[in-house]
Amino acid sequence: MEFSQAWGCIMLLKRAKRLIESFLRHFGRCWTADVGIDLGTCNTVISLSDKGIVLDEPSVVAVKKGTDGALNNNSAIGAAAHEMLGKTPGSIRAIRPLKDGVISDFDATEAMLVYFMRKAQGRSRIARPQVAIAVPSGITQVERRAVIETAERAGARKVYLLDEPMAAGIGAGLPVRDPTASMIVDIGGGTTEVAIISLADIACCDSIPVGGDAMDEAIINYLKKTHNLVAGQPRAEKVKIEIGSAAPLEEELAMEVAGRDMITGMPKTITIDSGEIREALKELICAIIDAVTGTIERAQPELVADLIDNGIHICGGGSLLRGMDTVLSHATGLKVIRVDDPLKSVAKGTSIYLENPDKWTYRIPHSESETSYSEPKTSYRQPESSHSESEDSYAESENSYAESKNSYAESKNSYAESKSSYSKAKTSYSESETSNSESETSNSESETSSSESARVQKTR
Repeated sequence: MEFSQAWGCIMLLKRAKRLIESFLRHFGRCWTADVGIDLGTCNTVISLSDKGIVLDEPSVVAVKKGTDGALNNNSAIGAAAHEMLGKTPGSIRAIRPLKDGVISDFDATEAMLVYFMRKAQGRSRIARPQVAIAVPSGITQVERRAVIETAERAGARKVYLLDEPMAAGIGAGLPVRDPTASMIVDIGGGTTEVAIISLADIACCDSIPVGGDAMDEAIINYLKKTHNLVAGQPRAEKVKIEIGSAAPLEEELAMEVAGRDMITGMPKTITIDSGEIREALKELICAIIDAVTGTIERAQPELVADLIDNGIHICGGGSLLRGMDTVLSHATGLKVIRVDDPLKSVAKGTSIYLENPDKWTYRIPHSESETSYSEPKTSYRQPESSHSESEDSYAESENSYAESKNSYAESKNSYAESKSSYSKAKTSYSESETSNSESETSNSESETSSSESARVQKTR
């Protein structure tokens, strides 16, 4: 009786849990808005289901050395921390908690997400929000789990992970659910994501660690090698934005760059043009082109044929580089289209995805689904036959195991016999060698005695 009562209580609690989850799913938006996050290496963009894009700040956290929290009561995050890059004293570090699209500092990432989510939602909410986070398509399951756990600790009720190319395609309004190819190239801060999408899934993709950060580093290295000038990352980023290009321009641009002279150690100012920056970025642009062409080469022929009409869509901060669409179009022979609002298309896609997650999963038509679902019912109606078959297969496996065990014992005995025969043959061979040596010794002694007898006869 006690067991039945306890079981009834458990079932009642489960039913209550389902009712609460259903209530929160349908009416939770009255107290909280779902949150879509583009957790980028350079910038974090947050979109709310009821307001759209509400936050776009750098993914930077300023921390005091020896502590885990951010400065100023966890408020030195985002734009405030970005202003400190390259200007901090020895006791303060301005860090980027994400590297190549994945989390490299869990504590700083958690503090950053908590700060950004509270800032985006404004007033306090009664219920915790559902969160969709866009992540690179090439990260591992361990890295995906780390993102989920970090978001849950930051206050998310349920976390959805969405591949960045899929989120970008949804946000750009591409027909990703249709049986046609939609190609998206997302050139972000840490990675470049290339994917061909069809039927609400990625058919072919590639992810390379080339993005805005790598371009800034290439400009810094070029200034060091060519002009003996040491410049910081913010200044290199400014050069990239103002005069950077991937293809020759009708009118080349120029600007002054200040930094530290590597020889004298004193401040120095030089003038560089867009042609020099194009030379500095040449290898990275070629890597992006190789990723795009390689993805097209691996795709199915029908999908590649669709790209002739649909073209390639580019987004992300790297897509704003002058001439990027031109070089991609020249390398592939396809039209290249820069999406509307390329910096925020991924965040928009995550917010749209949260409105109805099941919508972005391809469903089998009704007639086929009934046919495919009738097979489990047939197997369920015949439990006895399946049970007897499993018993027979178990008995057969036991017999095969016994046979293999016997064959192993026989092979072991034959090995021992062959080993003993080998030792006997080795002994007989050594004995024959000894007898041969003795015969050779006797032959040499007989030859010596015959030579001595011949010598004695000659002497006589």
